[in-house]
Amino acid sequence: MVVLDFGTERDWLLGCAGNARDLVLRWRARWPGLRVVVMGNSFPSAAQALGRAPTGEFPRSGRLALLERELHRRVGASARVAYGDHGAVHVPSEPGAEWPPGLVRIDYTRQGEWRFERRLRSTVDEASQEAASAIVSGAPGFGERGLWGEHAIQEAANGRAFARGREEWTAVRVNLHLATQVDEMIEEAAAYTRAPCAAGSPSSC
Repeated sequence: MVVLDFGTERDWLLGCAGNARDLVLRWRARWPGLRVVVMGNSFPSAAQALGRAPTGEFPRSGRLALLERELHRRVGASARVAYGDHGAVHVPSEPGAEWPPGLVRIDYTRQGEWRFERRLRSTVDEASQEAASAIVSGAPGFGERGLWGEHAIQEAANGRAFARGREEWTAVRVNLHLATQVDEMIEEAAAYTRAPCAAGSPSSC
């Protein structure tokens, strides 16, 4: 098995797809049974720089497209390569700067994008409740998937924040990110099995 890992640079992640596809085709021609996994990480390492903000404040809200599944599709999807995922996590080469006291960022993944809400308040609990409430109110059908990450956000919105630090909210993000990717793969597989019917070939349904 070979793992093609295109790393964590969001800006050029999809630009690698063409070269990766050609490389996989050459490998398959030489080693027909070779199993290849393609992966990358499109979650930015410095998400605090993204989003909209009133003058003089931290960016409060933002949206960002997930690119991992698109990378997989461009290389050839499941017909050619298996899917790998970093889980929207970065391993820093050195410790990052500490966040200011009372700063919270919550990331929510659904339908091919991240939505993030950031708040800086006098206490972490206050910031968590405000950011979580913005996520819940802006996401139709929030909680329908029954995910632990959604439960943690809902609890924070209700004033019962379990996650208070950066590490805890990162765990919530990972849970939601991986669940969303699995949901998309299941939907794609279901669409693929329905395709012959749509094409008018009932015998292959």
